Amino acid sequence: MSPALRTLRLSWIAAGLIPASVAAQELSYDLRLDVPIVVGGAAAWGGTELAKASLAPATCRWCDRDAEGKDTLNSLDRSARNGMKWDRTGIAATASDILAFGLVPLTAIGFDALTASTAGRADGIALDLLIVAEATVISANINQITKFIVGRERPFVHALGPDEKGQTARPADNNLSFYSGHTSITMTMGVAAGTVATLRGYPAAPTVWILGIGQSLAAGYLRIAADKHYLTDVLTGALVGGAVGFLVPYAFHRPGTNAPTATVGTNLVGFHGVW
Repeated sequence: MSPALRTLRLSWIAAGLIPASVAAQELSYDLRLDVPIVVGGAAAWGGTELAKASLAPATCRWCDRDAEGKDTLNSLDRSARNGMKWDRTGIAATASDILAFGLVPLTAIGFDALTASTAGRADGIALDLLIVAEATVISANINQITKFIVGRERPFVHALGPDEKGQTARPADNNLSFYSGHTSITMTMGVAAGTVATLRGYPAAPTVWILGIGQSLAAGYLRIAADKHYLTDVLTGALVGGAVGFLVPYAFHRPGTNAPTATVGTNLVGFHGVW
């Protein structure tokens, strides 16, 4: 352990934030399965992003309007939009992108590395991050599939006239409101990092949870402020993202669990494990 990390660890011990000693737990894994899931999942998500113009619904399937065109938006989403939408929605949208695709990943990576190192388990950082990445790509693909199937019209598009809807900057994105990808992916990342830290027995695990969930909620708020999502989109994203972020590490990688393993034969590819 470097002098800086040793000093930090001692300061945390002195402040009562962590105990003087901790035995980090080993996690279950199978790189023959985990690595392809991460790589394949990332490729699948990236491919659907590139093909979004072809895959996304051209018209809304969930339009929040009746057959006569009357607005039927529920009162919860209407009130939240009226109260939380910023006048300068572009600033909120940019801030949400920076948070979701910059600050949250950096925090998850950096703080996991820090907590692992202060617990004397720097050798476990790579596996920790692989598990968080695995949960994240699974969550991202679930979200992408759901968006394409549901086809909910985004709030700012809902407010436009019929002739204006096709004139938005990204028409292929018009009907992908449900559910919030920024919220679900960041919540998955934060909860997965917290779950891994807890399963490992890292003393600073509560801080990982607080930072991860707090940043995700901020991202969700900014998506409403940007008029990109309704409150129900954000709440659903937080619930689904949190569930995936917990279940992937806990069900497949917790200590004492036989992780699913890949078995390749002449005419068969199989997976087995005990949960």
